[in-house]
Amino acid sequence: MEMNQSTEPLVDAVAAGPITVVSIRTPMLTDSLSIAAVVNEVREISRRSEPPNILLNFHRVAHVSLDFLDEMTGVTEEIKMRGGSICCCSLSREMRSVLKTLGAHVLYAGHSVQHAVMRHRNWLERQRRAGTRSGAS
Repeated sequence: MEMNQSTEPLVDAVAAGPITVVSIRTPMLTDSLSIAAVVNEVREISRRSEPPNILLNFHRVAHVSLDFLDEMTGVTEEIKMRGGSICCCSLSREMRSVLKTLGAHVLYAGHSVQHAVMRHRNWLERQRRAGTRSGAS
């Protein structure tokens, strides 16, 4: 039985109002093929809406490499340049600790997807209100 993993997406995307929840389906983001696939899929999903507001769900992810973090930094910058936002949820305590130690600036919205969506929406609403007030001056 042969499995063709290259054609199967490594992420699932679900709209939650102004936010797109992108759930990473692979437990290991350490090899160049899975890193490239996930980064490209997230980039493509982010291009479907303006502004892109992405919530990355790491529930199934056990390990990430520095290469993945480097690649995602570029995606994050692209999203921010287009007026969007990106944050993470469901990172294990150990992974959050490692990311902090590495100096990765990851916006963490919470452990559960539902809680993270709510927090991300609230943050977007505060940003919108702040922009409205500064634009009215």
